[in-house]
Amino acid sequence: MNNIVVVGGGSAGMALAGLLANQDFDVVLVEPTPAPAEVSLTYDLRTVALTPASMQLLNSLPMDWGSLRHELYTRMQVEDADASSSLAFEARELGEPYLGCLVENKVLNAGLRRALTTLRVPVLQASVTTLGLGGGRRQVYLDQGQVLQTSLLVAADGALSRIRQQLGLVVVEHDYRQSALVSTVQFAEGHAHTAWQRFDQGYPLALLPLASPGLGYCSLVWSLPTKTAEDWSQEPEDIFIARLQAVAPSKRGGILSLGGRATYPLLARHATSYVAPHAVLVGDTAHTIHPLAGQGLNLGLSDVRVLVEELMRARQRGLALGHASVLARYQRRRQGDNQATQLAVTWLQRAFAGQSPAWRVMLGKGLSLLDQQPLLKGWLARQAMH
Repeated sequence: MNNIVVVGGGSAGMALAGLLANQDFDVVLVEPTPAPAEVSLTYDLRTVALTPASMQLLNSLPMDWGSLRHELYTRMQVEDADASSSLAFEARELGEPYLGCLVENKVLNAGLRRALTTLRVPVLQASVTTLGLGGGRRQVYLDQGQVLQTSLLVAADGALSRIRQQLGLVVVEHDYRQSALVSTVQFAEGHAHTAWQRFDQGYPLALLPLASPGLGYCSLVWSLPTKTAEDWSQEPEDIFIARLQAVAPSKRGGILSLGGRATYPLLARHATSYVAPHAVLVGDTAHTIHPLAGQGLNLGLSDVRVLVEELMRARQRGLALGHASVLARYQRRRQGDNQATQLAVTWLQRAFAGQSPAWRVMLGKGLSLLDQQPLLKGWLARQAMH
């Protein structure tokens, strides 16, 4: 019998499996299409911004960051539509070496896959067909005929989780009626290790620094009405470049190149319960939020950290890993924080999406006033970093 079965080989699932193995738990990961351990030289269109707290968690795994493309950014600037008001955060003002780390999804997942290999975590390339429950354990039936018996099933198979559905756990959804248009942009000037965001007509446009020899490459994340995002992703490259150049910061210089463009829908999801008998949800399987604050994976890694802590506590107390009290403690520690963050991000998205010019002027003044309050600004920055 496996003590713990993790279903889902995304970043949160692999991080959890690795951290559990690091603490000598018997764990197996189930994923139909495991992430490759090597990546191509081309940039991935999807990136994540990791907080220092998330980096600290991942650094406890045998991950060779020196071989993984990543960019530590030391400055963050948020501007209103015409850049007349702005809010800037500097790592040096906080006494920190950096504010966060930008890494491509495929690069992070490659590093996590290598860590699992080093830790000798079994990765079963299979899909779950059905689940069973009996005798104080879960039965996990795989499409290749195997049946895994486990004290605890962890669902980490993403926002559209089939495991969550089979467990009968309900999700509340809020459709932002937006899609993120993503690409990779090369500017003539370097990004100066700065994550930049502007609320153009109320829709957040982010240029996030990527690791590159010339420091001119950025990940573009533009949250737009779904129809607009789809149209702009298909328009001729020269027209889109001109459109982007008009709203990008002038200090970046001209756009030298544009990578492929893609879109993905933006929805907030939150499970009404994270737990079922001998089963638990983590990461996007439990919650998703708008990308404007860059907290999606960080919330998932916080889930991972807390679940590992609770399982270690259960082991010390001699409790079964899937005991209802163990899972209830995990839910109490994570569900409220995740919901509060989701509500705050949704409020920000709605506030900046307001169409009234007077409302936008007021928000712009609010940014400038906050920028002049170092204590409050520092507190906000540290909250975001942890």
